[in-house]
Amino acid sequence: MFLNRKKTLNARRCKCGGATELYYPPGRAKGMAAVLFLTGAVFLTVGVFLGYQFRTGGSPDTMLFAMAALFFTLGVLLAAGGIHTLLNSLQVRIDQAGISTVRKVLGVTLLARRADYQQLKDIYFARGAQSGKTAYYSIFIRAADGRRIKIGESFVGVSNAEKMADQIKQWCEEYYG
Repeated sequence: MFLNRKKTLNARRCKCGGATELYYPPGRAKGMAAVLFLTGAVFLTVGVFLGYQFRTGGSPDTMLFAMAALFFTLGVLLAAGGIHTLLNSLQVRIDQAGISTVRKVLGVTLLARRADYQQLKDIYFARGAQSGKTAYYSIFIRAADGRRIKIGESFVGVSNAEKMADQIKQWCEEYYG
């Protein structure tokens, strides 16, 4: 059973039989998702309008077609990014064997990754997206083979990301020594 989510850590934690699990539920960054989706909708609308103007304009204007294609493509990508940001979840499991992550959207697994402790080179956090004055941070592990695996995300402010990165390091030391 997951414990109540703390606002500062942005994840639910569970000590489940010999492992620590972190669950980052969908809807963590609603504001960011809304901005991405609405910006995408505006770009998409402009792309459709320009495409309509190109089709009904009578004279083939290559620049108008290029602008329509560009705005339409950017609109689709931004809107899809907004939907993904809103609906994705991340589950992290830290146990005696190592760290594993599963990224899902609407219950469908998109990405599953694992790193053994022998492969673990570093745990660090990095600044990601920013919305207004709010900066969001993510936590990563760096594997010896160069892989970068996200194990935490959507932390508001550097102090919250630093606290969680330190906590994850502690859990890894508990399981691996």
